[in-house]
Amino acid sequence: MEQAADPGGASDRVRLEACWVLLALGEVRPAWLDALGRSPDPLVRAAVPALVRFGVERLPDAAARLRRAATDAHPRVRMAAVNAVAHLRPQRPALEVALAAMPAAEPAVARMLEDLKAGTAPRVGRAVPVLEISPATRVEQWQEVGAARPTEEPPPAVGDARKKAKASGLMTRTFRTFVESTEAQPAVLGVRHGFLDVSANGVQVHAADSQFSSEQQVEFPLRPGLNEVRITYRRLRAAPPPVFLYDPTGRPVPGARLSPDAATLSGWAGRWESAHGVGEGVLRVQAVPNQMQFAPAELRVRAGQPVRLVFENPDLMPHNLLLTAPDAAEEVGALADAMAAEPGALARHYVPASPRILHATPLVEPGQRAELVFTAPATPGRYPYLCTFPGHWRMMRGVLIVE
Repeated sequence: MEQAADPGGASDRVRLEACWVLLALGEVRPAWLDALGRSPDPLVRAAVPALVRFGVERLPDAAARLRRAATDAHPRVRMAAVNAVAHLRPQRPALEVALAAMPAAEPAVARMLEDLKAGTAPRVGRAVPVLEISPATRVEQWQEVGAARPTEEPPPAVGDARKKAKASGLMTRTFRTFVESTEAQPAVLGVRHGFLDVSANGVQVHAADSQFSSEQQVEFPLRPGLNEVRITYRRLRAAPPPVFLYDPTGRPVPGARLSPDAATLSGWAGRWESAHGVGEGVLRVQAVPNQMQFAPAELRVRAGQPVRLVFENPDLMPHNLLLTAPDAAEEVGALADAMAAEPGALARHYVPASPRILHATPLVEPGQRAELVFTAPATPGRYPYLCTFPGHWRMMRGVLIVE
């Protein structure tokens, strides 16, 4: 039976989905955008301005592409062009020329163009509150912690995504700074980056993984005395973005002092490490409050290295930490599920009997900590760690990478 020819709808949808996936990996294919712009489906054509918006740094002809969308026969496509220009013009005001020849017969299109005339300056007032961040709150002094490494966190649906992420130069880097505070009080950390983890005094307070939402405002408590603030950036191409630390009104935190220079920061780091027992071979892991996760979810050691692993639990429920042989997480997790209903399982801290469990802490109650002292395996590989409190192991997992 002869099949009817596909007018392009199905193939256009597949191509559109592929464009979004590639964009998340830092790649834009202009020929595909050209094909989508010729689609008979106006909803597909309306997606092109959005792809141009997020891939504008890789499209030298972005203005021409937006101009074509702005003169499209369908109002939805023209409205999408206005939306893209509205987001891009604060940094790229020249792109507004793309709307010069835009037909605006439809009321909705005319209204969007009229709204665009409002400009880009914030209208601060009672009806439209806008938080203005003082430039004096910028955190200038940072120490890099550990070595930078290629990011290995692309979307899992793409088979060769890890190789592409490495090839594209995306890096994972961790930085820390310190803040002296005269009292316990709240502070807000502001930074523009979509893939990061933020911790304060060893407790993770924020995690973000979004290609399209990069504005982070993270509130956390400052303790009296010295406070450590640590940020791990993923998918970082160059230097980390500016970071600001302010009170809820956008002003410098009263009674809080940032390091004025590298020498002061180094001295504060020495004070912090002395007070918290940080040293060579010490690994720190915590249960992230309210998230059923370990932080960090990846640790690295050298084969045969002496290790002191400190597990802290700032969460509201008990957790343990079991280090297993490579590829043994599923097997140990299944044993933990089976023992959950056994008498005496709590007394055994929900640690199942298995020769594939290399090391295990007892159950650690909220606000408590436990330590494991051992020698790292002699064989390089990926050694999983997990929490086997009933129902936890499927989400609460990490890996010790032995190099």
